[in-house]
Amino acid sequence: MTNMRVLARLWPLRHAFAVRADSGMTEVSDLAGKRVVTALSSQAATGRGNEAMLTAGGLATDAVQGVTVSGLSQGMDGLTEGTLDANGITVGIPLPQQANATIPGGIRYLSITGAAATDAAITSYTAASIAQSDI
Repeated sequence: MTNMRVLARLWPLRHAFAVRADSGMTEVSDLAGKRVVTALSSQAATGRGNEAMLTAGGLATDAVQGVTVSGLSQGMDGLTEGTLDANGITVGIPLPQQANATIPGGIRYLSITGAAATDAAITSYTAASIAQSDI
C-alpha cells in the first residue's frame, strides 16, 4: 500500500458506572434509589452517557437520586468520600485508579444487563437524546 495516509486514529472509550466494591451492587439496575451522577455541568455529553447507561440497565433517570456535579473529578471525589453511590467514568483513566487505591476494598464497575442492554436500544436513546438537546 503506497501513498497511504492516516485519516483518523480511533480508540474505544469505555464508560461505566463505578461504585464502591463493598456496596453489594453489581448491575446498573441495583442503582434504583441511590445517589447517582446523572449530569455534569461542564460535560453535557458525559451526563447523556450516564443517562443512556441507566436506560440500558432498565432504569428511568427518576428511579435514582440524580446528582449534578461540575466534572469527572467531583464525581469521583463524591464516591471516595461516600456522598455519592455511583459515578459514570471512563474505565482505566487515572481518576478511577486513584479512587480504587484510596477506597478500602476499591471500586467495582457495574454490568449493564436486561432487555434494553443492546446496541440498538443505546443508539435509539442517544439519537433521541441528541435531537431533544441543545448540545
